[in-house]
Amino acid sequence: MDRPTHKTMKRRRQPTQMAVSVEQNADTTRTRNYVTTSGEKKSLFLRGADYLLSRLPFTKYKYQQWSKVKRIVIGYVLWLIVLPVIPLAIMAIMWVRDPEGFKKSPAFAVLSIITVVWFGTGLGYVNTQVPVDSTDSQVTRGSLENVKNRTRSEPTYGRTFANCTEVFNAGIYDIEKTDPAYDPKLDRDGDGVACER
Repeated sequence: MDRPTHKTMKRRRQPTQMAVSVEQNADTTRTRNYVTTSGEKKSLFLRGADYLLSRLPFTKYKYQQWSKVKRIVIGYVLWLIVLPVIPLAIMAIMWVRDPEGFKKSPAFAVLSIITVVWFGTGLGYVNTQVPVDSTDSQVTRGSLENVKNRTRSEPTYGRTFANCTEVFNAGIYDIEKTDPAYDPKLDRDGDGVACER
């Protein structure tokens, strides 16, 4: 029995590597066609920006279409507003100018209270919001074709769906807010109808 040589082992592995590269190319193509944020490798800065952008009502249905740089810039500007950076900066400036006078002034107490309330309210609000990721309401072309020519949606029977691709694959579309299967994360534009065609 012949033992496989290093060259034959290398040849045997090539199809697997090609399949992986084809899959990677397919993912890259899909990423170009459908902007997704959950599957991409994110830096710490991008994760921090997306954490906030996916929870704020005025950005959570829009940020998926933005470039990474735009998401980082807008995300961190919004973090400056959500977190009490402004009162903390004022406190730091006043402290540097006159530490003892600042401790005794009423501004210290007022700014401390504002900082605590601002921090609790801003961060508390953000953390209680349901995040919306782009994969929730975006679909693949194949699943969209499944419902494109339908005149009537299949009944949902109150099922829950991870994303609109699953909804369309089941022959369902236009889930009304009154339907038990309705989920706000599937309603990209927030108009009360999820997974619209």
